[in-house]
Amino acid sequence: MTFLEFSLNLPCNSDKLFQKITDFESFNQYIPNQLESIEVQKKENGKIFTVEKIRSISILKNSFEQTSVHTVKENELDTEIISGPAKGTIIESFFQNIDSGTEVTVKINLKLGLKYKLFTPIVKKVYKQMLTGVLYRINREINE
Repeated sequence: MTFLEFSLNLPCNSDKLFQKITDFESFNQYIPNQLESIEVQKKENGKIFTVEKIRSISILKNSFEQTSVHTVKENELDTEIISGPAKGTIIESFFQNIDSGTEVTVKINLKLGLKYKLFTPIVKKVYKQMLTGVLYRINREINE
């Protein structure tokens, strides 16, 4: 298991940020080079199931699909990847109001299949860069 945790402060309203981050069908507009498509398959019992088609240029040099289940709670989004190369990965995102906007904390328990273990350091770096970039893009959109 590989753990990754990071936080950042964004000068935007936490409710608006949370609303955008949980609008899964629009999510690929923030990372179009990595996320070809995302489709909500079903919603049941407070969980949202999505299928993501991911373009991996740097690691696998092809596209792959993964399925995720997202649990939306108050000021928290928990995602578990249930199929694909990162099956078993859990991403917890917390959105806390602060005086200057929103503090976002992301905790990732990264699990990669045996075939992909060699790429763990790269995947860790890519996850952090990608999620940070998405949050900054959403922040910029909210503040425009």
